[in-house]
Amino acid sequence: MKALTRRYGTAVAMVLLAIISIGIAGWNWREYNYTSVESLPLNEATRAAVELQLEQSRTIYQICVGLLLGLWGLIIAKREDLHIAFNDLPRLLMFVASNLLLFASLWWHVLYLRALTAGYQVAGATMQSGEAPSIPDVFDPMYHGMFQFQSCFVVAGGTFGVFTLISAVNAHRKRDRNNKN
Repeated sequence: MKALTRRYGTAVAMVLLAIISIGIAGWNWREYNYTSVESLPLNEATRAAVELQLEQSRTIYQICVGLLLGLWGLIIAKREDLHIAFNDLPRLLMFVASNLLLFASLWWHVLYLRALTAGYQVAGATMQSGEAPSIPDVFDPMYHGMFQFQSCFVVAGGTFGVFTLISAVNAHRKRDRNNKN
């Protein structure tokens, strides 16, 4: 009975942490104004730094997709394989918390790319001929915060996914022991 109560408590805490985290990120997002940041000179060093940041964001996106596929594999697995049953509410809640955070990471990737695009559009439209090329400071907290949220959500979602997997493995082992007896 204590183990079931502990599992429920852990699952509910995970869901609440996921919802609170997403709420905090959403609250911060409403304050973003991508066009009110300083500019950076456009040179090779700046281009390389921006490309590196974008590549990191894409890599996080790909890791997130892989984690989601792994988690959903636990749902669609056969009953005799390692899986999450729909009638096992604590593990299902853990699964939901993981998915909330991982999908939030995907969404923040999209928001980050949209913000960069909007900033570059404004920079291109306002640049005067004869001026040295410049871009918005995409390392400003206004932009970089989105990248940080994306990173934090994938780490938290991956961690919650590991807890979900460990819980599913323990249930699978327990079921196997009970079937042998």
